[in-house]
Amino acid sequence: MVKEPASASEATTATSRGDMTRSRSCPQFVKAMTAAEALNMHRSKLTMFEMAEISQYDAIYTIGGFRAKQSMTQKDGTYKAHVGEQLKYRYEVRSGAGKGAFGQVLKCADMKENGRMVAIKISKAEQSETENAQIEAKFLTKIANRNPDRYSLVKAYDRFFFRHHFFIVTELLDINLY
Repeated sequence: MVKEPASASEATTATSRGDMTRSRSCPQFVKAMTAAEALNMHRSKLTMFEMAEISQYDAIYTIGGFRAKQSMTQKDGTYKAHVGEQLKYRYEVRSGAGKGAFGQVLKCADMKENGRMVAIKISKAEQSETENAQIEAKFLTKIANRNPDRYSLVKAYDRFFFRHHFFIVTELLDINLY
């Protein structure tokens, strides 16, 4: 489930070093900041939860427009995503793209790659689901190393843990692959 922003101010992004007012539909892209630079510049906008979390990352591409105050895991183990939210201080959530027993898929902008649209699959925060997602990521990596274009297979770009969930970043495809 992806929560839409209640107002335009919730949909602002932090994609530039000095401009926090650009809307998510008109982002400005810059080089990454260090965590220290991001904290120095955006401390007043970040929650205590985010200030503690951001220092774990070497490169900050966005702080997003949604403020997280705590872990985003719901009772059923799914991640509660919000439009404008940042993931790994690199990706910004644009919308939901699908959900299933495994978790959900989000349509996101990769701020490191000039806003390239990607799909991000988020596993539930359960050991078996995380293990299955890691196996899937390993297969996608093997495929990526064998020329996925030749076989018309999805391209995997990234994988990571964030807020107790495992994330797989792939190219954005149509909702129906048939």
